[in-house]
Amino acid sequence: MKHISTIAFLSLALLVLLAGCKKEGGTVTLGAKIAQNIHNAKVYVDNVSPHWNAGDMVNINGAAYTIALVGGQGQVAGVTASDNGYRAIYPDDLVSDQASLAGESVHLILPALQEYAVDENGHQIVAIPMGAYTSGNRLQLTFRCLCSVVRVSVSNELNQPLPLDSISIVASNHNLSGDATATVEGQSTDHLTMDNTVSAHRVTLNIGGQAVVPARGTSFFDIVCPPFDNDNVTITSYVSNYQASIKKRSVALGSMSVTSVNLPVAQLTSIPPEGAIEKLFTVGENDNGNPIRVFFSRGNLQWTSTGTHDVMGGSTVPGTWRFAEHQYDMIGSANSNISSSYTGWIDLFGYGTSGYHDPSDEYNTNYYPYSTSTTGPANYYNYYGYGPSGNNHNIKGTNYDWGVYNAISNGGNQPGMWRTLTWDEWYYLLYQRGDAEYKYRRGRIQLSDNSYINGLILLPDDWELTDFVSGTSSSWESNTLTEAQWLTMEENGAIFLPAAGYRTGPYMTSNSVGTIGQYWSSTYYSTYYADMLKFESSQISADYYNGNSHTYFYYGNSVRLVYQAQ
Repeated sequence: MKHISTIAFLSLALLVLLAGCKKEGGTVTLGAKIAQNIHNAKVYVDNVSPHWNAGDMVNINGAAYTIALVGGQGQVAGVTASDNGYRAIYPDDLVSDQASLAGESVHLILPALQEYAVDENGHQIVAIPMGAYTSGNRLQLTFRCLCSVVRVSVSNELNQPLPLDSISIVASNHNLSGDATATVEGQSTDHLTMDNTVSAHRVTLNIGGQAVVPARGTSFFDIVCPPFDNDNVTITSYVSNYQASIKKRSVALGSMSVTSVNLPVAQLTSIPPEGAIEKLFTVGENDNGNPIRVFFSRGNLQWTSTGTHDVMGGSTVPGTWRFAEHQYDMIGSANSNISSSYTGWIDLFGYGTSGYHDPSDEYNTNYYPYSTSTTGPANYYNYYGYGPSGNNHNIKGTNYDWGVYNAISNGGNQPGMWRTLTWDEWYYLLYQRGDAEYKYRRGRIQLSDNSYINGLILLPDDWELTDFVSGTSSSWESNTLTEAQWLTMEENGAIFLPAAGYRTGPYMTSNSVGTIGQYWSSTYYSTYYADMLKFESSQISADYYNGNSHTYFYYGNSVRLVYQAQ
């Protein structure tokens, strides 16, 4: 049994009658009929009624049976006769323990991934879990709903159609999928209880581009969720693909209920630019409490002295910036060739070396991408000559930020598109966003030549794949991925920060390539230091109070830029 998703779901019950109440060779034939006028079983809403589809599967007493349509009515033939009655679950594939159907408590598994389907009229079809029981030879089953429905309305305020890949719901304090126990006694008190021993707070409707919200239009999508006995639950809803928006709302979900959650897709919508991994990462909240979300670039930042590029203000200057072809690419020991005349690529940079220089700032002496000086003016306002001088050395939002000042050739090729994360954002990403502890870990990628690239793996907010061990570990081997496995993860939005090593002035630090990753933030720590993300075999750190999370301005560190979602 399925219902058409364009209706406002109030309550639902199905009446299954024994056809002729007869047994043939130890089996019975059950007529499947939708109840119309029994108490607490209203099915007509907006003049649309639920109905069986041919091929629907139900589980009766631990065996699967197919619904057939005979003369417009549902029918289940060949059901094994039982003097102990009939306990049924719809749909059949929810039942995890067939033997449990012999008792009042039935063990079910609610899927974390629900597939989007439509009927011949383009209306969404939703299989709502139900249970039914009758004792002895009464041979009449009344199906009652065991779950709720969250109706997500996606309001597209863009002037272009909005194709959807998926919609996810995350509950703050209740499981939405996984193991459950349904009490099925054939009473109005039948209910479902989730097993909360293992966290499973997310459920996703997999749309896969089958639905498109029209320009300046609204579409509705129903997602089945367990009831919460009217507890107050904070639900976060995501529209997840090229577009993304978020809406938080406290809702009360009970059996046979529908709760609407609206997701306006307008200023909260952002299409990732060229050069971005097309999944979102939350890195903080703004002053209004709204999430700050970013797309990561497809590789570490690289520079060569050849060619030209545009910069903020309209000028064209020598050199070319690009993102590495692969996320795991790194220049390595060749960074030791850095100089004003070197024409190869480099990917380790001093703090604030975007190429921008303020002529009025006499202490900003080291601003070129190839700057390596470890001395500088030795002035309190800028001891080593990197970044802006004065009492505030932050490069956030300034031209000293590589992504703000420069056009990135394979990243939209316009200045002002990208930026560097602040220290607070690195910290939030690792330790404070939703399920943060499950969304990062060291790992390594095994390339086709059997070489290994060590690095830090970061997972996007809506990560769904499960073959990943998260958290901290003492070895890179904890997540060893073939190149093919990594490509699957990357397609699902995973970020890989290679352990590209670091430079001390003009010299590569011994044995750092492949063992240490140091990534600049746009935040300074003192007159001498700036904050960074650092990881190696023994630690992952973006902690302000950890001395390993800041370093001298003249160190050459990696840069991974982000594009902020609007």
